[in-house]
Amino acid sequence: MFVKLKDKSIVGIVAEYNPLHSGHAYHIAQTKQRLDNAPVVAVMSGAVTQRGEPAIVDKHSRARAALSAGVDLVLELPSPYACAAAEVFGARAVALLAATGVVTHLSFGGSGSLDALRRLAALDAPELLKEKLATGVSYAAAWQAVADELLPDDAPLLRDANNTLALCYLRALPKGIQPLAVERVGVAHDGGSAHGYASASHIRRLWRRGQTEPFSTTDMAALYADEKQAGRAPVDLRRNERGLLTLLRTLSPDDWRALPDVSEGLENVLTRAAGEATSLTQLLQLAKSKRYTQARLRRIVLCGYLGLTQAMQDAPPSYLRVLAANDTGHALLKTMKTTASLPILTKPADHKALLAVEAQVTDLLSLCLRVPTATGGEWRVPYHA
Repeated sequence: MFVKLKDKSIVGIVAEYNPLHSGHAYHIAQTKQRLDNAPVVAVMSGAVTQRGEPAIVDKHSRARAALSAGVDLVLELPSPYACAAAEVFGARAVALLAATGVVTHLSFGGSGSLDALRRLAALDAPELLKEKLATGVSYAAAWQAVADELLPDDAPLLRDANNTLALCYLRALPKGIQPLAVERVGVAHDGGSAHGYASASHIRRLWRRGQTEPFSTTDMAALYADEKQAGRAPVDLRRNERGLLTLLRTLSPDDWRALPDVSEGLENVLTRAAGEATSLTQLLQLAKSKRYTQARLRRIVLCGYLGLTQAMQDAPPSYLRVLAANDTGHALLKTMKTTASLPILTKPADHKALLAVEAQVTDLLSLCLRVPTATGGEWRVPYHA
């Protein structure tokens, strides 16, 4: 099938789709409608997520569900960036979209006007931020305090968790890519359900209880059911909790310090917590404080288990890995052969050196399945076409 792309807008979306639900489908549909049915390129988290947990179902199933919801090409956000603080997550994802050489717009959900979000994104007050951090609050709380003081009319937008990533995207966006803000519908981040919409976290809670729900897309629900039947879902760290704790007890303070977001003596707190804790929940409780959010601690612990270091996060993207593509996606890939600034990977087994980190992540998380699998899973599943 021939797909004409010349002179057409091409829109990027950054997503986790963990799982893909009615709110995501609405965002994709609104994006295409507002840009004359533009092709959509999604950069999607692979095996791990920004909240410091494995994705509840594998990346290939989620990528296939994305195609059925209107995405045309799905690229993987590598694990070191996917399991990262919002600034790194957003900046690296935007860098991958820019590296395609074809994306003209970035669409994201949120609340408030684009002008207000841009003002918040441009806020730069390092000394005031340092002053707020010195009070012992978290980074997010410190920024909220800075915004309350300098941009009081716009500051309330920061209290909407859905805007946090929007600001990160705007800060990272190159001049050649235009932002497109789509008003979020449904419920708040980490909320429950209402009016046919539910948060992804609510759906995950229902799935882990073995309950069905009407909020994920039909194809996403069917793909999840298939993975569950095969013993591969839901992915849950607690299935290998003792192995995880065993590994974490071997980490020295220097090992902890090499992980993302570990500073100011947190390595010593984590070393002690790993030595005392007999469960993952207890470890997080022992390490928590006003300064360190549970999401940050979960990311650190998951990075410790998977071997994802600060150096890996600091390194810029080195490839574009394809997870799924339809006919329009294949036309995009053909164009990207001449426009992309990074190599395009479609056959994982041909790029074992570049994908060594993802292979390690897949191998370790395979022990967190209901039916654990052997190593080498990263090389056995091609991208979905």
